[in-house]
Amino acid sequence: MNTLLLEPGMPRIYTALAEWLSCVIYIYPLKKRFGKGKLFAALLLSLILQILLQEIAGNLPFALWVPGTLMNILFMLLVIYICCAMKLKDAVYWCASALVTSEVVASLEWQVYCFAVWNGMKNNMRNATLFFILIFAVLFTLIFLLKKGIVSWDTGIHVTTKEMLIAVTAATIIYSMSNIGFVLESALSGEATGRSLFHIRTLVDFCGFCILYIQQNQRHEAFLRRELASIHNIFELQYEQYRTYKENSEFINQKCHDLKHQIDVIRSEQDVVKRESYLQEMEKMVKNFKTDIVTGNGVLDTILTRKNAYCVAHNINFTCIADGKLLDFLETLDICSIFGNALDNAIEYVEKNPDPDKRMIKLKIFSQNSFLMICLENYCEEKLDLLQGFPDTTKEDKKNHGYGLKSIRYTIEKYRGTMTLHTENNWFVMRILIPSGE
Repeated sequence: MNTLLLEPGMPRIYTALAEWLSCVIYIYPLKKRFGKGKLFAALLLSLILQILLQEIAGNLPFALWVPGTLMNILFMLLVIYICCAMKLKDAVYWCASALVTSEVVASLEWQVYCFAVWNGMKNNMRNATLFFILIFAVLFTLIFLLKKGIVSWDTGIHVTTKEMLIAVTAATIIYSMSNIGFVLESALSGEATGRSLFHIRTLVDFCGFCILYIQQNQRHEAFLRRELASIHNIFELQYEQYRTYKENSEFINQKCHDLKHQIDVIRSEQDVVKRESYLQEMEKMVKNFKTDIVTGNGVLDTILTRKNAYCVAHNINFTCIADGKLLDFLETLDICSIFGNALDNAIEYVEKNPDPDKRMIKLKIFSQNSFLMICLENYCEEKLDLLQGFPDTTKEDKKNHGYGLKSIRYTIEKYRGTMTLHTENNWFVMRILIPSGE
């Protein structure tokens, strides 16, 4: 090959390598579906297929340029989705970024090479290959260093629909504007015009890359803020746990003092039936002293232990059957929001009941068909009016209250979950359903 086409369209193999390397750049920091051996084999196979697809697209009639382009983009999406342990929405987001990255690298490399040829460098395969290796190595190294700080296992997932749509829209506009030279090639003539389109293409690609980089950086900063808030919240939970244990100790000391007097009464009681009755009552009180709840999730344990201690001190019967490990995929603040608000509402309601035997709360957390199931029930004899799915607040200041359930619903919708509220057989029931499978 002694000559190369010096126009906005570059050799297809360069485009294929740029697309493949862009996918690799984004796949590297993200969580993988399988080990290194299988990953290497998958990437090697994808490289071969990417080159073949580009060659096929290059031989298609101009009328089929759009389908050929979509075929290559969909293949990039497939590679990212297969290699990374993420949902399709996340893969679409990173595919859009990889597409723009490949465009700016390929366009800039080919423009630098053409600029050198236009200024006297000999146009041959040797020079083209050297430029390709040098420019690609420098650009992808810089991009890797830039992305290293903002793309990780944690920030690479949970992409919102809004973020995905913004990335896809930006990539579509950028790619369309970048490749407009193919459309205008037959309408425009002249070396100056062709070179101008060439410069515009690279500039558009670079601007698009910067736009998506800024968006990704904002996602990373938002993630760091959530992490900082979670750490701060853990410290607060630890302090609350300390306060709970301190309150429990004071409560137990008081009860131990009462038990001393009860023991003296039992010793002096001659009636066997009454003595047995006293012993059963003491046994019941001793069982109530233990308020610790262990579910397998430290954050949930702290919340439930604190709430249970309050329930014991206020004669509220709180029963809990929970597998806390099922909540590991939820963020710390989200666990606090869901269970803190839900239990506070239930406790506040049953605490108003003058009959201690009717102050009852039941919590169940279990898994069913790849869904996390949370069921919280509290005894309720009233017929509550549900307004837009929420019970009307019982507080006088209705304007500044009633946000607890809205906060819960907002949190679970973040995980594509649902919440239902209803009353049945004198029980107010909250059911939360969250998909837990990938």
